[in-house]
Amino acid sequence: MVEFAKTTAAARTFPQFESTVREGLGKSGLMLFMELDHGSVIRKATGGDKPRMSRLIMGNPLIMQQMQGTFRTQVLCSRHGTRRRTL
Repeated sequence: MVEFAKTTAAARTFPQFESTVREGLGKSGLMLFMELDHGSVIRKATGGDKPRMSRLIMGNPLIMQQMQGTFRTQVLCSRHGTRRRTL
């Protein structure tokens, strides 16, 4: 993930950024941003090997970029009770 962050930060154009993102996507079209092992706290406290609980934070920056305009429009509509408006 550190290497991915460095590469995307170094991208000077959107096509370069897009290429880097596509290389990091899995078969599902998503990438793993972070894995949190919630069970480790309980395992350490009890000395056991269970429970095993993980939270996966996954997404696709390219989809997020496409949705950003739609989301901003929806927020304006919900806040102001107006029809579609874009910023």
